[in-house]
Amino acid sequence: HLTENIALSADDFEPDGTWYSMIAVHDFLYAVEPNHQEIDRIDPRTGEIRRISDVSTFDSSKWIGPTGLTHHDGGFYFGTLGKFPIVDGSSNVYRLKRHDDFDIVESDLTTVMSVAFDDRGHLYVLENTTGAGNLFPTPMTGDLVRFDPDGARHSIVTGLFLPTGMSMGP
Repeated sequence: HLTENIALSADDFEPDGTWYSMIAVHDFLYAVEPNHQEIDRIDPRTGEIRRISDVSTFDSSKWIGPTGLTHHDGGFYFGTLGKFPIVDGSSNVYRLKRHDDFDIVESDLTTVMSVAFDDRGHLYVLENTTGAGNLFPTPMTGDLVRFDPDGARHSIVTGLFLPTGMSMGP
C-alpha cells in the first residue's frame, strides 16, 4: 500500500526494501526498513523474521521512513527521514509504545539518520541535511543534536558532510 500513499519514481523504489538500521536487544535483532515503513524482529537462532510494527499506521497520509533505531529504558526509539524534496523540520523521533502505537518524542528535526542514548539519558540525533532551501542531501549541512532528559536541545556538532550513522560507546 506504500505506492498508494506517495508518488514514487520507478528508479527510487526497491520492492525488496532498503534495510537501514539494526540493533541487538536481548536474544533478538531488530531492524528498520524505511521503504515499507516497518520495524522487524529477527531471531538469529532460527532466521525467523517477524514484523513488530507497521510505521505507516501512524499517519497513512504521508511516508515518514523510519531510519535510526535504538533501545532505551525498555522501549524502542526511531528517527525518520521524510521524503524528498526535503522539508526542513519535517522529521521526528518516535517512541514505539507497542506494535503500531507511537509517541513523538522530539520534533522539528530534518533527515534523521541515527538516534542513540548515553548512559545519563541524553538523546543524540544525527541529521543528514538541515537548513531551509536544501531540498536534497547537501554536504556540510549535517549535524548532531543532544536532547537532555528535560527536553533542552543542544547542537553538539554542525557542518557535517552527509552523515549517515553513529554509535554510542562506553
